[in-house]
Amino acid sequence: MKLITKTIIVITIFYLIIAGGNLEASETTSLKALIVTGRMGPWHNWQVSSPILKQYLEETGLFKVDVAKPLPGDEGVKNFKPSFADYNVVVVDYDDVDDPDWPEETKKAFADYVSSGGGVVIYHSSNNSFPKWKEYNEIIGLAGWGERDANAGPLVYLERRQDCFR
Repeated sequence: MKLITKTIIVITIFYLIIAGGNLEASETTSLKALIVTGRMGPWHNWQVSSPILKQYLEETGLFKVDVAKPLPGDEGVKNFKPSFADYNVVVVDYDDVDDPDWPEETKKAFADYVSSGGGVVIYHSSNNSFPKWKEYNEIIGLAGWGERDANAGPLVYLERRQDCFR
């Protein structure tokens, strides 16, 4: 990954924490980040991306990073219950393309975390996840995959004119 991409990722995460109000000036060296990972469609490799995200965050000296991933199989997803509230920011590197949704308890805990001001970064294809989960669609803001339609939220249409998109 290029240095500019690395810098943008770290700055974005740090800005979201500050903007979310979960950071006091004296706490700048002890931010807790959780990377939620462990599932990804065949087009993206979480085994590569998650360690890189963890490394980038830790290299700043600002973050202590934990990684949460469900155990293999459907039962692993059904029992997946990270403690989002223990973190300043949650980085989602997770795409449930062919897997079951998180349990309702986990979905509620994540939505409550975000609505209470918890920082969240939806990394790359993680916007493909949970197309029928209303709160997740509101959190991510925009997605174009995962069988989403007008019921998932607002649509953005691209219009091609004179060799450009509007």
